[in-house]
Amino acid sequence: ENISSVKGYSILLVEDNEINQLVLKELLEKADLEVRTVSNGLEGIKIIENNNFDLILMDIQMPVLDGYETARMIRRMGLEIPVIAVTAYAHSSEREKCIDAGMNDYISKPVDPAQLYDKLFYWLGSEKNGKLPQNLITLNESIDFPAEIKGIDISSGLKQTGGNIRLYIKLLKRFYDRISDGIQTIDKLLKNGEWEEIRIYAHSMTGISGTIGCEKLFDAAKKIETADSFNKNQKVNIIDSFKRELLSQKKNLEKYEFVLRSLQLTDRTDSRYSSENIDKMIKDIFNFFHEDQPRIESGIESLKIMVNNDKYTEFFAEIKNHLENYDFDEAYELFLKFAKTIK
Repeated sequence: ENISSVKGYSILLVEDNEINQLVLKELLEKADLEVRTVSNGLEGIKIIENNNFDLILMDIQMPVLDGYETARMIRRMGLEIPVIAVTAYAHSSEREKCIDAGMNDYISKPVDPAQLYDKLFYWLGSEKNGKLPQNLITLNESIDFPAEIKGIDISSGLKQTGGNIRLYIKLLKRFYDRISDGIQTIDKLLKNGEWEEIRIYAHSMTGISGTIGCEKLFDAAKKIETADSFNKNQKVNIIDSFKRELLSQKKNLEKYEFVLRSLQLTDRTDSRYSSENIDKMIKDIFNFFHEDQPRIESGIESLKIMVNNDKYTEFFAEIKNHLENYDFDEAYELFLKFAKTIK
């Protein structure tokens, strides 16, 4: 399916969540659309006053000026630009609220790229089918990436990012960085009785957890978002459940920390690792053998990516087998041999 029918149109993206901004902007620009982004409705109004756009993608829950009121102001300005709401709530009553506010349509988060293109084709005047164009799918990149990560539906996450594995890796890294201090953040807010701040934090986590395919955390965050009518004890229980999911997913991703870091650097430089970086990783792995055995496997996975040489495929497979069988002495001797060979 050719996407040239929407090429060159100008889109205003009004979205306060940086993760949602990143994903949507990437999908739109891949379709050769011109994209401007702002972080709240007031910024949107200001930019609309001095610029022409063919379509507006509008988040609903934003600081300063939310999506509903922004849409009303756009209509009071006499503008008939198609406005598509981007909302975390998929039920019919939400659609009615969006339409009543002056919006034309809505899509739910996490955004399905196929649905996004379907809306773009429709509201920009194309009669073409809005299925995700094949030329936007980039799954065939030669990146050595874990086949599965506990607690995360990778296939769902790749679907949300239009098959862009490099974008998906960036999101995973940001997700890991964000949840690493999430529990401390929640505890501090809870201690100070800042329920609204907790709700805002949970809202920010629905965007990224839903996009990467972390369904349990997404569900736990959604419960906090919709718990305004609950009593204090009920809210504390919901928050505790959310914290458990944060901790669980942090542990699930810890073993891939070095892998994500390696893939991030590869994406940033678009080149293989230098010998200095390889030497540093080898030293780190030796330290892991002596002080932090749970991190050996992730270190080996990162080293495999950094070396990027079929010559050592058998070595990596053999040492992985030793590690899975908890045979650390044999794994250490094999790694020592490898370190001497590669030097």
